[in-house]
Amino acid sequence: MLFPLVDFFYIHDSTLPPIRLRDTILEPVAGFGGKVQAKPQRGFCVATPAGQTQAAVAAPLFGGCRRGVLFIYIYTTGMYADEIKRMLAPSEKKLFQKLSTPQKIQDYLDTLPVNYELAGETYMSPRRVLQAKTAHCFEGALFAAAVLAYHGQKPLLMDLRTAHTYEDHVITLFRTNGLWGAISKTNHPILRYRDAVYRSPRELALSYFHEYVESDGKKALREYSAPFDLTRLPPERWIVADDDLHFLVERLDKSKHFPIAPKKALRGLRDATLFERKAMDVVEWNPKQARKR
Repeated sequence: MLFPLVDFFYIHDSTLPPIRLRDTILEPVAGFGGKVQAKPQRGFCVATPAGQTQAAVAAPLFGGCRRGVLFIYIYTTGMYADEIKRMLAPSEKKLFQKLSTPQKIQDYLDTLPVNYELAGETYMSPRRVLQAKTAHCFEGALFAAAVLAYHGQKPLLMDLRTAHTYEDHVITLFRTNGLWGAISKTNHPILRYRDAVYRSPRELALSYFHEYVESDGKKALREYSAPFDLTRLPPERWIVADDDLHFLVERLDKSKHFPIAPKKALRGLRDATLFERKAMDVVEWNPKQARKR
Protein backbone atom coordinates (compact mmCIF):
# COMPACT_ATOMS: atom_id res chain seq x y z
CA MET A 1 0.00 0.00 0.00
CA LEU A 2 1.27 3.47 -0.88
CA PHE A 3 0.87 6.48 1.38
CA PRO A 4 1.07 10.24 0.62
CA LEU A 5 4.53 11.71 0.17
CA VAL A 6 5.70 14.01 2.95
CA ASP A 7 8.35 16.72 2.97
CA PHE A 8 10.55 15.66 5.84
CA PHE A 9 10.83 13.94 9.17
CA TYR A 10 13.39 13.50 11.93
CA ILE A 11 14.78 10.60 13.89
CA HIS A 12 14.84 11.83 17.48
CA ASP A 13 17.98 10.05 18.56
CA SER A 14 21.55 11.31 18.69
CA THR A 15 22.95 8.07 17.30
CA LEU A 16 21.24 8.50 13.95
CA PRO A 17 21.37 11.44 11.51
CA PRO A 18 18.23 13.32 10.44
CA ILE A 19 16.60 11.94 7.31
CA ARG A 20 15.03 14.36 4.90
CA LEU A 21 13.28 14.12 1.58
CA ARG A 22 15.65 14.40 -1.36
CA ASP A 23 14.29 17.39 -3.27
CA THR A 24 15.39 20.86 -4.33
CA ILE A 25 14.77 22.28 -0.87
CA LEU A 26 16.07 19.81 1.71
CA GLU A 27 19.40 18.04 1.89
CA PRO A 28 19.69 14.30 1.31
CA VAL A 29 21.34 11.91 3.77
CA ALA A 30 23.88 9.55 2.25
CA GLY A 31 22.91 5.90 2.43
CA PHE A 32 19.17 6.45 2.67
CA GLY A 33 17.48 6.29 -0.71
CA GLY A 34 14.04 5.54 -2.01
CA LYS A 35 10.81 7.45 -1.50
CA VAL A 36 9.66 8.96 1.75
CA GLN A 37 6.06 8.14 2.56
CA ALA A 38 3.68 8.84 5.42
CA LYS A 39 1.38 6.26 6.97
CA PRO A 40 -1.57 7.91 8.77
CA GLN A 41 -1.52 7.46 12.56
CA ARG A 42 1.69 5.45 12.39
CA GLY A 43 4.33 8.13 11.77
CA PHE A 44 6.69 7.88 8.84
CA CYS A 45 8.30 5.10 6.89
CA VAL A 46 11.25 5.01 4.52
CA ALA A 47 11.81 2.48 1.77
CA THR A 48 15.57 2.03 1.38
CA PRO A 49 17.67 0.10 -1.13
CA ALA A 50 19.39 -1.69 1.75
CA GLY A 51 16.20 -1.90 3.75
CA GLN A 52 17.14 -4.79 5.98
CA THR A 53 20.30 -3.09 7.18
CA GLN A 54 18.66 0.27 7.87
CA ALA A 55 15.69 -1.32 9.59
CA ALA A 56 17.95 -3.43 11.76
CA VAL A 57 19.81 -0.31 12.89
CA ALA A 58 16.61 1.49 13.87
CA ALA A 59 14.63 -1.44 15.24
CA PRO A 60 16.02 -1.24 18.79
CA LEU A 61 15.10 2.46 18.90
CA PHE A 62 11.65 2.48 17.39
CA GLY A 63 10.36 -1.04 16.87
CA GLY A 64 7.80 -1.85 14.23
CA CYS A 65 10.39 -2.29 11.48
CA ARG A 66 10.32 -4.79 8.68
CA ARG A 67 12.49 -5.36 5.65
CA GLY A 68 12.69 -2.23 3.53
CA VAL A 69 10.49 -0.12 5.78
CA LEU A 70 11.39 2.00 8.79
CA PHE A 71 8.65 3.47 10.98
CA ILE A 72 9.43 6.74 12.73
CA TYR A 73 7.34 9.13 14.79
CA ILE A 74 5.82 12.19 13.13
CA TYR A 75 6.32 15.79 14.25
CA THR A 76 3.43 17.25 16.19
CA THR A 77 3.08 21.01 16.67
CA GLY A 78 4.35 20.49 20.22
CA MET A 79 7.44 18.66 18.99
CA TYR A 80 8.07 21.41 16.43
CA ALA A 81 7.81 24.02 19.18
CA ASP A 82 10.28 22.07 21.33
CA GLU A 83 12.73 21.96 18.42
CA ILE A 84 12.50 25.75 18.04
CA LYS A 85 13.09 26.27 21.76
CA ARG A 86 16.23 24.14 21.60
CA MET A 87 17.79 26.20 18.82
CA LEU A 88 17.00 29.73 20.05
CA ALA A 89 19.46 31.83 22.02
CA PRO A 90 18.32 32.84 25.55
CA SER A 91 17.56 36.42 24.46
CA GLU A 92 15.55 35.19 21.47
CA LYS A 93 13.63 32.73 23.63
CA LYS A 94 12.84 35.45 26.16
CA LEU A 95 11.32 37.67 23.46
CA PHE A 96 9.40 34.83 21.81
CA GLN A 97 7.95 33.83 25.18
CA LYS A 98 6.80 37.40 25.79
CA LEU A 99 5.01 37.63 22.43
CA SER A 100 2.31 35.16 23.47
CA THR A 101 -0.63 36.38 21.32
CA PRO A 102 -1.11 37.51 17.71
CA GLN A 103 -1.83 41.02 18.99
CA LYS A 104 1.48 41.16 20.88
CA ILE A 105 3.36 39.86 17.85
CA GLN A 106 1.79 42.57 15.69
CA ASP A 107 2.58 45.26 18.26
CA TYR A 108 6.23 44.19 18.23
CA LEU A 109 6.43 44.17 14.42
CA ASP A 110 4.99 47.68 14.38
CA THR A 111 8.02 48.89 16.39
CA LEU A 112 10.46 47.71 13.71
CA PRO A 113 11.37 50.20 10.98
CA VAL A 114 10.46 48.95 7.54
CA ASN A 115 13.28 47.31 5.62
CA TYR A 116 13.84 49.52 2.56
CA GLU A 117 16.64 47.16 1.45
CA LEU A 118 19.06 50.07 1.10
CA ALA A 119 22.00 47.68 0.87
CA GLY A 120 20.27 45.32 -1.58
CA GLU A 121 17.47 42.75 -1.64
CA THR A 122 17.05 40.63 1.48
CA TYR A 123 14.90 37.75 2.67
CA MET A 124 16.08 37.49 6.27
CA SER A 125 15.27 34.75 8.75
CA PRO A 126 13.60 35.68 12.05
CA ARG A 127 16.99 35.53 13.80
CA ARG A 128 18.45 38.02 11.34
CA VAL A 129 15.38 40.26 11.71
CA LEU A 130 16.09 40.47 15.44
CA GLN A 131 19.71 41.31 14.75
CA ALA A 132 18.96 43.91 12.08
CA LYS A 133 15.91 45.35 13.88
CA THR A 134 14.12 45.93 10.59
CA ALA A 135 11.77 43.93 8.36
CA HIS A 136 9.70 44.10 5.18
CA CYS A 137 6.47 42.17 4.69
CA PHE A 138 7.97 38.73 3.95
CA GLU A 139 10.48 39.00 6.78
CA GLY A 140 7.81 40.20 9.19
CA ALA A 141 5.52 37.35 8.16
CA LEU A 142 8.26 34.79 8.80
CA PHE A 143 9.03 36.32 12.20
CA ALA A 144 5.35 36.18 13.19
CA ALA A 145 5.08 32.58 11.97
CA ALA A 146 8.15 31.58 14.00
CA VAL A 147 6.71 33.06 17.20
CA LEU A 148 3.36 31.35 16.63
CA ALA A 149 5.17 28.04 16.09
CA TYR A 150 7.15 28.61 19.30
CA HIS A 151 3.81 28.77 21.13
CA GLY A 152 2.57 25.56 19.52
CA GLN A 153 0.47 27.05 16.74
CA LYS A 154 0.73 26.29 13.04
CA PRO A 155 3.09 28.69 11.22
CA LEU A 156 1.03 29.55 8.15
CA LEU A 157 1.80 32.09 5.43
CA MET A 158 -0.49 33.50 2.75
CA ASP A 159 0.82 35.13 -0.42
CA LEU A 160 -1.35 37.90 -1.85
CA ARG A 161 -0.44 37.99 -5.53
CA THR A 162 -1.01 41.12 -7.58
CA ALA A 163 -1.24 42.14 -11.21
CA HIS A 164 2.04 41.74 -13.06
CA THR A 165 3.47 45.24 -12.57
CA TYR A 166 2.70 45.48 -8.84
CA GLU A 167 4.16 44.07 -5.65
CA ASP A 168 2.89 41.01 -3.80
CA HIS A 169 2.28 41.00 -0.06
CA VAL A 170 2.80 38.18 2.45
CA ILE A 171 0.86 37.78 5.69
CA THR A 172 0.84 35.30 8.59
CA LEU A 173 -2.40 33.47 9.32
CA PHE A 174 -3.70 32.48 12.75
CA ARG A 175 -6.92 31.01 14.09
CA THR A 176 -8.89 31.93 17.21
CA ASN A 177 -12.08 30.09 18.12
CA GLY A 178 -12.15 28.58 14.65
CA LEU A 179 -11.97 31.93 12.86
CA TRP A 180 -9.09 33.31 10.78
CA GLY A 181 -7.02 36.44 11.31
CA ALA A 182 -3.73 37.78 9.96
CA ILE A 183 -0.53 39.45 11.14
CA SER A 184 0.99 41.85 8.61
CA LYS A 185 4.12 44.00 8.36
CA THR A 186 3.43 46.95 6.10
CA ASN A 187 4.47 50.59 5.80
CA HIS A 188 1.06 51.95 4.76
CA PRO A 189 -2.42 52.41 6.28
CA ILE A 190 -3.59 49.48 4.14
CA LEU A 191 -2.82 45.74 4.15
CA ARG A 192 -2.55 45.62 7.93
CA TYR A 193 -3.51 43.30 10.82
CA ARG A 194 -6.81 41.43 10.65
CA ASP A 195 -8.72 40.33 13.74
CA ALA A 196 -9.88 36.72 13.75
CA VAL A 197 -13.42 37.25 12.46
CA TYR A 198 -13.18 35.50 9.07
CA ARG A 199 -14.67 32.08 8.44
CA SER A 200 -12.12 30.96 5.84
CA PRO A 201 -8.74 31.94 4.37
CA ARG A 202 -10.58 33.09 1.22
CA GLU A 203 -12.87 35.35 3.20
CA LEU A 204 -9.83 36.88 4.89
CA ALA A 205 -8.03 37.37 1.56
CA LEU A 206 -11.09 39.13 0.13
CA SER A 207 -10.91 41.67 2.97
CA TYR A 208 -7.74 43.05 1.36
CA PHE A 209 -9.21 43.47 -2.12
CA HIS A 210 -10.65 47.00 -2.10
CA GLU A 211 -7.74 48.56 -0.23
CA TYR A 212 -5.00 46.87 -2.28
CA VAL A 213 -4.56 49.94 -4.47
CA GLU A 214 -1.36 51.08 -6.16
CA SER A 215 -0.21 54.65 -6.83
CA ASP A 216 -2.11 54.83 -10.14
CA GLY A 217 -5.40 54.01 -8.39
CA LYS A 218 -5.69 50.49 -9.82
CA LYS A 219 -6.93 47.69 -7.58
CA ALA A 220 -4.11 45.18 -7.85
CA LEU A 221 -4.99 41.99 -5.93
CA ARG A 222 -5.52 39.03 -8.25
CA GLU A 223 -4.77 35.80 -6.37
CA TYR A 224 -4.16 34.42 -2.90
CA SER A 225 -2.31 31.28 -1.87
CA ALA A 226 -3.58 28.37 0.13
CA PRO A 227 -2.22 28.49 3.69
CA PHE A 228 1.46 27.64 3.34
CA ASP A 229 2.52 25.43 6.27
CA LEU A 230 6.11 26.07 7.32
CA THR A 231 6.23 22.93 9.46
CA ARG A 232 6.93 21.13 6.18
CA LEU A 233 10.45 22.50 6.58
CA PRO A 234 12.91 21.81 9.39
CA PRO A 235 12.82 24.88 11.67
CA GLU A 236 16.55 25.54 11.34
CA ARG A 237 16.12 26.09 7.60
CA TRP A 238 14.01 29.23 8.07
CA ILE A 239 14.06 30.44 11.68
CA VAL A 240 17.78 30.73 12.41
CA ALA A 241 19.27 30.63 8.89
CA ASP A 242 22.16 32.96 8.10
CA ASP A 243 21.55 33.06 4.35
CA ASP A 244 18.76 34.90 2.56
CA LEU A 245 15.77 32.63 2.08
CA HIS A 246 15.35 32.90 -1.68
CA PHE A 247 14.37 29.23 -1.88
CA LEU A 248 11.45 29.82 0.46
CA VAL A 249 10.21 32.86 -1.47
CA GLU A 250 10.26 30.77 -4.64
CA ARG A 251 8.50 27.86 -3.00
CA LEU A 252 5.75 30.12 -1.65
CA ASP A 253 5.37 31.75 -5.08
CA LYS A 254 5.03 28.32 -6.74
CA SER A 255 2.50 27.05 -4.20
CA LYS A 256 -1.17 26.70 -5.10
CA HIS A 257 -2.95 30.05 -5.62
CA PHE A 258 -6.62 30.81 -6.19
CA PRO A 259 -8.20 33.67 -8.19
CA ILE A 260 -9.61 36.45 -6.04
CA ALA A 261 -12.51 36.96 -8.49
CA PRO A 262 -13.59 35.88 -12.00
CA LYS A 263 -11.71 37.64 -14.82
CA LYS A 264 -14.96 39.14 -16.11
CA ALA A 265 -15.55 40.85 -12.75
CA LEU A 266 -12.00 42.25 -12.71
CA ARG A 267 -12.49 44.02 -16.06
CA GLY A 268 -15.01 46.46 -14.62
CA LEU A 269 -13.23 47.64 -11.49
CA ARG A 270 -13.53 51.27 -10.41
CA ASP A 271 -10.25 53.06 -9.73
CA ALA A 272 -9.57 54.61 -6.34
CA THR A 273 -10.26 58.34 -6.15
CA LEU A 274 -7.51 60.93 -5.77
CA PHE A 275 -8.58 61.43 -2.15
CA GLU A 276 -8.19 57.70 -1.44
CA ARG A 277 -4.81 57.58 -3.19
CA LYS A 278 -3.50 60.50 -1.13
CA ALA A 279 -4.58 58.76 2.08
CA MET A 280 -2.65 55.67 1.01
CA ASP A 281 0.52 57.70 0.42
CA VAL A 282 1.00 58.02 4.19
CA VAL A 283 3.92 55.90 5.43
CA GLU A 284 4.76 54.76 8.93
CA TRP A 285 8.52 54.72 8.35
CA ASN A 286 10.36 56.93 5.85
CA PRO A 287 13.71 56.02 4.25
CA LYS A 288 15.61 58.28 6.67
CA GLN A 289 14.41 56.07 9.52
CA ALA A 290 15.47 52.89 7.75
CA ARG A 291 18.39 50.81 8.98
CA LYS A 292 21.23 49.51 6.87
CA ARG A 293 22.11 45.89 7.62
